Formats: sequence, structure tokens, C-alpha cells
Amino acid sequence: MQLRTIGLLMGSPDLIGKVRNCLGKLPLRIVMEAREIVSAAAQLRQACPNVLLLEVPVSDLLVSELLGVVAGLPGPPAIVAVGPEPTPDVLLEIMQLGIRGYLSAPFDAAKAWQILERLAFDNHTPAERHTGKTLGFLSAGGAGATTLACHIATGVQSATGGNTVLADFDAEAGMVGFWMNVESPHSALDAVTNAECLDLNLWKGIVTNVKKGLDVLPAPAEPPFSELPAEPCLNVLRFARAYYDWMVLDLGRGRNNLVATLSGATDNLFLVTTAEIASLFQARRVLRWLEDRAEGRVRAKVIVNRLRKDQQYFRRQEVEKMLGAPVAAVLPEEVNEVHAAHAERRLVPPNAKLGKAVSALVGSIVESPPRDQPRLRAPMFR
Repeated sequence: MQLRTIGLLMGSPDLIGKVRNCLGKLPLRIVMEAREIVSAAAQLRQACPNVLLLEVPVSDLLVSELLGVVAGLPGPPAIVAVGPEPTPDVLLEIMQLGIRGYLSAPFDAAKAWQILERLAFDNHTPAERHTGKTLGFLSAGGAGATTLACHIATGVQSATGGNTVLADFDAEAGMVGFWMNVESPHSALDAVTNAECLDLNLWKGIVTNVKKGLDVLPAPAEPPFSELPAEPCLNVLRFARAYYDWMVLDLGRGRNNLVATLSGATDNLFLVTTAEIASLFQARRVLRWLEDRAEGRVRAKVIVNRLRKDQQYFRRQEVEKMLGAPVAAVLPEEVNEVHAAHAERRLVPPNAKLGKAVSALVGSIVESPPRDQPRLRAPMFR
């Protein structure tokens, strides 16, 4: 069982002492303690406990106020009442108010664990609270996938106002932090290492908030000895999906177990290539590899990036037939704008030609349904 966090909302010092003594025998962490509902709101937003223990009796009005505060949290805690042995009428009233359990005196650690495990952990998992959409960006090799992932994450957050996280799982290159101007001692490696005990408090200490509604999880500054382990990375995604409306993943350009695993966890997967023949050839290899590894479950869309004005031979429909995948967008080459953005460690402005093309792509992503894209047969590059 993963480490869980508890909040206490109790006015009686004697009751607090007894509950603390009981919980001290369990693998739980008390992250907040408040004496009254009015002062608890700010603490709840900051601590985000998995479970809130509420002393009863308390007035229906105050409970309704508390439930309103809890409903507005990104990961609302389960509320468990704490008090003397209840009558059937009291239990019925508590259930009608939306409180999910009752812990009665005398407090026994085994009984408390059983109640908390059943009510809070099994039946109130983060995935049931909220499920965001996940976008993955994979490169055919030096095609600008990281650049696009950063612009798309920023654009999606601005277009929808939804909570967004940009996560860099490309441990070899790890350029998201550069683009987003993030300098942090923490990285995706910290999240993966603590995947089995992540809570929102720990998560907030790992990610970097770059603007309202947008967090960044950079790659480790020093590459690990091997690729990040796939299963813990997947557990990190499962955790984060409970708290974000959008997750944007930079998957790098490798053909490895991590890319195969995380690609299968995306709602929309984009393979970024250029119009150069060698890049298109590599894109086809990646698409065939994904098809084989995922047994047809992953449908990638293609983004053709850095199209030059002199590449008049480019035809969108021909590329779709060539690759056996739909082309989601064709983006122009803007050398000067991108170089200026690199030098100043900022994104390309939305009024630039590339910025406008990215905005159009963001609009199609926000409005389009995920997955189940049509499969196109590819006669070339067999």
C-alpha cells in the first residue's frame, strides 16, 4: 500500500490526541490540522490530503460549506467522520451529507486502517476523481518534437484554461527545461523513483510551475545509466492524470520499451518529422515499429515540421500514403524566429508564422476526439 496523507479537522484537543495516537501506528502522514471549517479551506488547498477526518457532531450548514471547498480541490479528499459510537439515525444523516465513513471511539488502529483503506483508497482512487487527456510527442530524429511539445503544452493551457503538465521523458536529450527556462534540482527521475509513494504534496515539490495552470517536469540534468524504467513512468502518468486536464509528454526519439509503453498511454500520439526523404524514411520505420509493438492499439498522427519554401515537391496526401498515417499538421520553417527564441530561452511568439500554425494545431487538438484514427496502408519503405 502506498503512503497516504491525512488531514484533521477537529476542535477537541483530547480527540486530536487520541486520533494521532491511533494513526501513529499506521503508514500514514498527517499533513494538516485545523480547528474550524472556516480556517481549514486554505490548509486543504495547500496540503491536499487523501483523507480528511472530521469531528462530529457539526452543523449541516458548516458541512455543506466544507463540501463546497472540497469539491473545488484538484484531488478532493474522502471525508470520514470521527466521534462517539453513532446511532443508526446519525449514520444515515452523515451518509446523506456526503460523508463517506465513520470512525468511532474507542479508536483501534486495525479498525481505522480497514475503514480508511476501504472507503478512501479502493473506492476513491485518483483515476475516479478526474481523468485528463494525454498528448505524446515522438521524434523521427532531430525534427523538433521537443520544440513542438513545449509550444503545444503552452497553447493548450492558454486555449482551454485547464491545468496542464509538460513532462520530459527524454532522459538522453532532455531539452524541455531549456525551452521552458526551468532550472530545478528535481526531475522526472525523482518522480519515477518515488512512483510508489507519490502524493500531491510530494508532486508539487518535484514539478516547476512556470505560469498559472502550467507545470513542467524536466528530464534529469545528468542522463541515467539507462533509459527511465517503463512501469514506474507509467505509474507517474496514472497519478498525474488525476490532477491535470492535459498532459503533454516529450518521448524523445528512441525505439525502446519506455517509448512503446508510454505511447500506449496517450490519447493522441504525434510523430514529428520533416519533409526530407531520410526523415520520412525514419518516420515510417518508427510507425511500423509502433504498430508491431502495440499490436495495432496505437494510432500515431504525423506532424511535418520545418517545411521550406523550396520544397515544392511536398504533397500531403502522398506523404500520408507513404507513411500509412494521417498528417495532422504541416508547419513552416522559421529559422530566424526559432533561433531568436533559442537565444532568449522563450517560445516563438503567437503572431509569428510558426506561432499561427501552432495555434491552428492546438485548436484541432482541443476540438478533435482522441484515438481511433483511420489506418492507411503504406506501399513504400517496406
